[in-house]
Amino acid sequence: MRSVKRQLVARANALRRRNQQTKPGPRCVYRSLLLSSLPVAVLMLAPTRAAAQDVSPWTRLERGAHAIGFRELLLRDPSRPSLPLHEGAPPIDAHGRQMQIVVWYPAIAGTGDALAYGDYVARSAQAVDFSPLDASRRRAAVDDYVARAAGLGGDTIALRAALPRLLATAVSGRLGARAATGRFPLVLFPDWRVPSVNSVLAEYLASHGYVVASTTTKGTYDPQVEYWSPRGLETMAADLRFVIAALDTIAFVDTRRIGAMGVGIAASGALALQMRTPAVAAMVSLEGGITTEGEMGLMTRTPFFEVANVRGPMLAITAPHPSVDPARLDLYRYATRYLVHFPRMGEFWFLDYGLLEGIVPRIIGQPPGDTEAGFEWGARFVRRFLDSALRDDADARAWLGMSGNRAGAPPGLFTVTTKPAATPPPTVTELKDLLRREGSTGLVRLVDERIAADSQPIPPEHFVEMSAWLANSGRDATGADRHVLARLRVRLYPGSARAHFSLAGTANRAGERALARTHFTEALRLLATDPDPYLDSGTRLRIHQQASAALRNP
Repeated sequence: MRSVKRQLVARANALRRRNQQTKPGPRCVYRSLLLSSLPVAVLMLAPTRAAAQDVSPWTRLERGAHAIGFRELLLRDPSRPSLPLHEGAPPIDAHGRQMQIVVWYPAIAGTGDALAYGDYVARSAQAVDFSPLDASRRRAAVDDYVARAAGLGGDTIALRAALPRLLATAVSGRLGARAATGRFPLVLFPDWRVPSVNSVLAEYLASHGYVVASTTTKGTYDPQVEYWSPRGLETMAADLRFVIAALDTIAFVDTRRIGAMGVGIAASGALALQMRTPAVAAMVSLEGGITTEGEMGLMTRTPFFEVANVRGPMLAITAPHPSVDPARLDLYRYATRYLVHFPRMGEFWFLDYGLLEGIVPRIIGQPPGDTEAGFEWGARFVRRFLDSALRDDADARAWLGMSGNRAGAPPGLFTVTTKPAATPPPTVTELKDLLRREGSTGLVRLVDERIAADSQPIPPEHFVEMSAWLANSGRDATGADRHVLARLRVRLYPGSARAHFSLAGTANRAGERALARTHFTEALRLLATDPDPYLDSGTRLRIHQQASAALRNP
């Protein structure tokens, strides 16, 4: 090791002499170049510690007013089972689900310990295995980092060659830095290998006064994400609720102002959380699957799916992909939607890879365009959106709503479309109050007033809840109000087998046999193809049996 040290000193002196004759760069560049010829094994013998600096060398993003702190919380959720260390292995213990949470936050300058990018890569190994990060585990984390980049199409040879420089590059976060005074909005940013793939955007937001919390996306019973099942989205939402609860005890975190975002299916997890957690006031799909038919199908099959619950604004950043269609977000019409399209970007380039392309060419394959500029402007849109939604910043809102490119943006880098929110539907409580005051005629009036602007001004499950309330409260002894509700429901949802079945039932009770037969028949016709997530196999069987029996017995 002494001979290695002498070599390092000699090389450092040579580099300093050389750089005295050239344009000076960040201090960390000396260290990066100094280590560039060393094998990865030498680099990973101990944690990498970078020289302190104000700006990460791979980003041209403007820093905010705050220094950046970094913490890692290794917690467990005792309400859920622990996960195995790898797929197919038994759980490692019975203490609860492993919840690694990494946090970037506004900090006091000069406090905490300097970090390098290699520290972030190493910590990605602790998603489910909380044991200490020795040299062997650090090497494994680097191997996993390379393998995942290769899996996205990356040039493994180029990445291996650039690893020493990359891992030694200083980052802006400082381990254990003292938090700045105040309470700061919380941004949840889950991803597949935190903090090694989403650190640059997280640091950028933290410098501008946000607490950014990340946890690795995992499956319900093993570490692999469940891309194929609604249960996977439920698990992501449960993980994020755990993060909120854990950080609610930290003084500088303001859990009254929460945004959630993600890339790929993590964006669907963020949207699932917003449907379940009213405190989530804004969500960002940073090139995510919520604009694809497949993940939208998963979302609609989750038990808490409800369009009316998505009222906070949405930012959807997209890039060309055959499965992506931003028009699908029109479903969430009660949210203001900012749609930003980058024609020369791709999904994973909005993670750190977009800027790391400048250090490691073809890190995840051939770049579709200027990914450094694309990443930077995507980050600016995220920050302005969060400023508007979580801080009620009028200037940020005006900036988002501008037509054309923003000052300084390369021409043609992105296009922006803003879709304003429709008037939110009444809540079930408000509808019940309307029924008390005006009866079912009040509901008819409300629908007539709103239907021109919103073709479905009352969510479908609101009808179910109101009908059950009328029946159980004794307020509708004759069933007349429920019959009006059933007619309204079919009017608004003519393709719903459950709506037609409900109307057939109220018509039967009202003695309107012909009307009942018409809607029993229509319910049977729609039953096989109705995508209603509440039509599980048991409900389909019940409707089929009862409607068929009613039609056999006029």
